Amino acid sequence: MKKPDQIIWDHIVVGAGILGTVTAKYLKEKNPETQILLIDKYSTVGQGNTSKSNACFRNVFDTHLNIVLSGSSIDYYKFMENENKIDLGIQEFGYLWLLSDDQYNARNEKCINFNEEDNNRLVSFIEFLDLNNIEYKIITKNEIESILPLLKTTFNGITDEYGLPFENITYGLLGKQCGALEPDLLVKAYENSYKKLGGKCQYETKVIEILLKEKGKPYDPDYIPTIWRDSEIGAIKIRNHDRNLISILQTKNLIITTGAWINQLLDPIGINSTIKPKKRQLYRICSLNSLVENNHFNQEINSIPFIILPVGGVFLKPIPAANCVEVGCSDDIGRRFETRNQISNEAHNLQNKFLDDPRGEIDFYLYNILPVLESYFPTVFSEKNRIENPSAGMYAYSTDKFPVIERVEKLENLYFCSGASGSGIMKADSVGRIFAALISNQEFCRLFNGFKIKISDFSLDKRNLPRETLVL
Repeated sequence: MKKPDQIIWDHIVVGAGILGTVTAKYLKEKNPETQILLIDKYSTVGQGNTSKSNACFRNVFDTHLNIVLSGSSIDYYKFMENENKIDLGIQEFGYLWLLSDDQYNARNEKCINFNEEDNNRLVSFIEFLDLNNIEYKIITKNEIESILPLLKTTFNGITDEYGLPFENITYGLLGKQCGALEPDLLVKAYENSYKKLGGKCQYETKVIEILLKEKGKPYDPDYIPTIWRDSEIGAIKIRNHDRNLISILQTKNLIITTGAWINQLLDPIGINSTIKPKKRQLYRICSLNSLVENNHFNQEINSIPFIILPVGGVFLKPIPAANCVEVGCSDDIGRRFETRNQISNEAHNLQNKFLDDPRGEIDFYLYNILPVLESYFPTVFSEKNRIENPSAGMYAYSTDKFPVIERVEKLENLYFCSGASGSGIMKADSVGRIFAALISNQEFCRLFNGFKIKISDFSLDKRNLPRETLVL
């Protein structure tokens, strides 16, 4: 094994997905004189679950905090495109929730706690959107049938062979400032900004162990933690893929942003992240010109919006340039959290096929998603559709679907951020700013849109976050 490098980094960021890369950029921006190293086991940024992301964004939520986090990030992405002339592939085709009578009426109940000048009052979801200046449109059943002629809206209480309870569609809620972007372009833009600030990157590098040292003392490879000595992070043991060389990198602060892989690094040193990974799947279906091409929503894009059907959270994401859709759903119950470890006889091998190479399951599409698609679009979807690209990635779930942004008190130079719960792309700019502010010992963070965020609200011990119900 190679001896420790002479350089002692001020910060090492492990995980160059979207959250790690954004954090590294803002940390370097706040601390220009510090030596920061961003590392990842893949060959470049964003090659893990960032690359497998649906990469959609929306500002329609039923908590003010999520509207702020996503809205600020969206505003900054548009600023990057419009002002900095950085192509991110943004397509604002909208989000359309198709709702039954019961679903629409539930959204009109006064059940959302809206804080106005410290006076709490209950408002309906529609009032809540108005109060937060969200651009939306309520669409009637007649309008839906006119602009989506291939959609079936009425079932008269019948069920199919699967026992699927068809929901009549009576309303649509269209979020206008919603859409998708290209995740590889986004993460690359942040990496370029980080490098221009003098930040360093090292790829094809896997962290295989976090190494402790005695607090306040130089790193000692022979150090053994004991109950009477205070410990802190001293270094990381890494393996270079190209040369298969194991070496040591010393650091004053260690920042973990590895998403679904976070427990592989934190569990061995006794740190409970509370994050659990779970597989989510996408299925691409093409040659759907008659469905995808639609000039009733955004004439410039000429596409249907992102559509959420009333049953099972089944959704359709348009890919206008290819006349394709990607379909999926949230299968929380019956889908295991991926806590299995793959056993290997090879030393320092953290390969885990369950996390590293999740696969799309055709049976899940056939028995869960297809029956819903066939019901609502009977002339479009059937078993004859060819699935072009069944794919899967890992969501890193927190208990409340908000990210955990944490400084570990027992190891004061260890930080981690995970648990974006599928919202990593749409909230990345906001979350990265908050995390960089925490590492820089700030109490509050000012987002791009000017909102002030109390950082400790995202910690585990002092967590103070609302309950979001509009989760996909």
